[in-house]
Amino acid sequence: MKKLLIIFLLLSLTIVGCSEELEGLKEKYDEIITKEDTSGEIATDDVKEKYGSASMSKRSIKPGQDSNYNQEIDPEPGQLTAGEWNDNEHFDFLLDLLNKEEYRSLFEARGFNNFQRMKISIINQNGDPIYGEKVEIYSNDRLIYIGRTDNKGLLYAYYSLEKYVDESGYAMINNKKYDLQKELNIVIDKEKTELPLDLMFVIDTTGSMTDEMNYLQSELKYVIKEVDPNNMRISVNFYKDLEDEYISINNPFIESVSDSVNLIKNERASGGGDFEEAVEIALKEGISHHNWRKDSNKLLFLVLDAPCHNTDTNRQIIMEQIKKANEMGIKIIPIASSGIDKDTEMFLRALSFSTSGTYVFLTDDSGIGGSHIEPTIGEYQIEYLNKLLIKIIKRFTS
Repeated sequence: MKKLLIIFLLLSLTIVGCSEELEGLKEKYDEIITKEDTSGEIATDDVKEKYGSASMSKRSIKPGQDSNYNQEIDPEPGQLTAGEWNDNEHFDFLLDLLNKEEYRSLFEARGFNNFQRMKISIINQNGDPIYGEKVEIYSNDRLIYIGRTDNKGLLYAYYSLEKYVDESGYAMINNKKYDLQKELNIVIDKEKTELPLDLMFVIDTTGSMTDEMNYLQSELKYVIKEVDPNNMRISVNFYKDLEDEYISINNPFIESVSDSVNLIKNERASGGGDFEEAVEIALKEGISHHNWRKDSNKLLFLVLDAPCHNTDTNRQIIMEQIKKANEMGIKIIPIASSGIDKDTEMFLRALSFSTSGTYVFLTDDSGIGGSHIEPTIGEYQIEYLNKLLIKIIKRFTS
């Protein structure tokens, strides 16, 4: 009996010792986790200043295979951070970039071989911008480009993205011929008009978007609710890749904010596999197969983390849709998520500047999701994504 009592006491002391050691390890683990979790916090609530190239929290994992991201949570908006760069407002910077082979070759690999641009501004006698004025550009008496001015009376006309055009051509505006030139400012006798908004979201829902999907959903839902609903229609569309459960889901323009919010809320990220996705099909469906109003401000936000497969057919489809977007006055505004590379960045920037849009990119400063590439641009401000998107919508519509 004594022997059994001694053995019991020894076992108890051993268990206590192990428990104390395990508790010590747990305290060290909790300390590490606490430091990691707080590393992604933003220093100021307003995100007023650019943080430079330093990242508050870089995450090396880009899921698709990672199942640890919970898509059922519904985070508060105002967490994702982003920046914006408009190549048309920094055209000299873009031209300098094109003088560097490493960047020019990325554009050329996607079919963007020529960057002749004509900046056109049209106002009336009162100085009011004229929206939707049709601009036709001819080369050797052949029509090669159609574009329309925006709410500021501006059009950045990239009239031949695929090959150089002899600048002996001309532009036709309001039944008057103008020589091709870098910048053209004209006054015409027309009244300013107030136009409604057609707002479209085209969202990549493949598995690689898992790390940020529910946060993006919260930000987009916030944006839709905050934008003035008067005379606004919304279309929410999703896409994956050719071998997935669906290639694209396309919804018509509707006026209901709540129905649009529910469409975004109910979608989940899955599928994919390789890096590239069916961007060309998504753009064709969004631009060419929807009932955009003729007289409206037209914005297409493209949310994604990968380009289309780089084939001859896909490059042709992309060029056709850029041409169609310009004819209709649709601005393409990409929102680049985590995991993109330089090829994707230049592809998305080309989509934006060739349709008089702007380029939006998520940053590491939120500490959410995978790593975000530092864009090859000048100085920019870090802002909360939801506030930035509302600001862009107001800029392109008021």
